[in-house]
Amino acid sequence: MYRAAQQAISTENGRVFLKNEPSRGETYAEILQRNNLPVVEVEAIANTAASESQQSSDNKVVRICVGKNENSDWQQYAFQSFGAQFAEVRIHPRLGQVRVTRFVSAIDVGRILNHKTARSQILGGITFGLGMALMEETVLDQNSGRLVVRNLADYHVPVHADIGDIDVIFIDKPDPHISKMGVRGVGEIGITGVAAAVANAIYHATGKRIRDLPITPDKLL
Repeated sequence: MYRAAQQAISTENGRVFLKNEPSRGETYAEILQRNNLPVVEVEAIANTAASESQQSSDNKVVRICVGKNENSDWQQYAFQSFGAQFAEVRIHPRLGQVRVTRFVSAIDVGRILNHKTARSQILGGITFGLGMALMEETVLDQNSGRLVVRNLADYHVPVHADIGDIDVIFIDKPDPHISKMGVRGVGEIGITGVAAAVANAIYHATGKRIRDLPITPDKLL
């Protein structure tokens, strides 16, 4: 492959070889062994790389970096996903029992490729967040330091009966700067802000600002 053009080389199954003559090639392990390199690291550093490539002083690791002018949009725009959460709660005045009767989540994650799976992701995140806000708690034995809640019989999580109406709204506007498809992550954004929205709704209903989760009836009485 000596002096072969970049366009003439391909990689597959841990080998580098010529496209028009696949039998001529080497494995990555052979290349590293011949150059006395135990490992090769490749890093993509946006906006901070001062040069196209850097080599460590001990000649053991090679780092390949992108140039300063690449991915220039990262200098001007934020690519996080965003969401706004709204909760409606009802609280029993004598028992302190909290019910989230309605929850609305407005989400901006760029272009939505699959509305059904994206909505299901947000619904799951909201359900997790409601558990965080009202039920889930790790309790330690003060004498032994062991967990008191060690199974799902003791560790309370939301079930269908605990979940009220949930409305998920997607802005569904492609992000023109993050990629050609205009999509951003729909991972953890569903849970972010849910517990805070519930705590704010409880404060609006009772005048009590609870800052420790979960918000259980004993904290409201």
